[in-house]
Amino acid sequence: MFSVRNKSALLQKDVVEENGSQRINENRKILDSGESERESKLHVYSKSARETIKMFNNIADETKERLDRNPFSSTYMIPKYDTHAQDYGRPKHGSKTEARGIKAGDYVMREVLFLCEIINTHAQGEPPNRIIKFGPLFYIYAHYSDKLVGMLIRARKYKLVDFEGEMLYQRQDDDKIIRLLKPIEEIRKLEPSGDPKNCISVN
Repeated sequence: MFSVRNKSALLQKDVVEENGSQRINENRKILDSGESERESKLHVYSKSARETIKMFNNIADETKERLDRNPFSSTYMIPKYDTHAQDYGRPKHGSKTEARGIKAGDYVMREVLFLCEIINTHAQGEPPNRIIKFGPLFYIYAHYSDKLVGMLIRARKYKLVDFEGEMLYQRQDDDKIIRLLKPIEEIRKLEPSGDPKNCISVN
């Protein structure tokens, strides 16, 4: 009887120890999973914090750059420009200013080509040296636009026309000769350059 009781007690002890061992293992697993989850969260928080700091640093740098360019800012720095740089005198690439400049350049080109057509129609002589006086041209062109002198200066810039002096004045320069330097067929083939600074592509 005693041995049976002892065996029963031993079995119960083994069961208790086994259950206890299982609970300990389960608790360890729970603790391990909790720690790994906390580590994962800490890693995420750390990564998120780094990204946030980086974002604020970028904003601070952009703000400083804007203030450095603002003449009303206490941190304004007078920019130094390279006059020989390719982008000197041109708007920032891809900006709205550049888009407006290209659109304006296309308009100027159309006006210059129209002026050349008017000169060719009313000029005398053989191409590429057809000529017309400024006075008659002024009255003819006045029916279409009041920007004759500006367009003549533009056309001379691209070596399409030529005349004496830096500027032309009505009455004072009525007898000055305006010379068309290229055949009108060649001028009609000109295309816009897409460059706001030099709007006509001339070979």
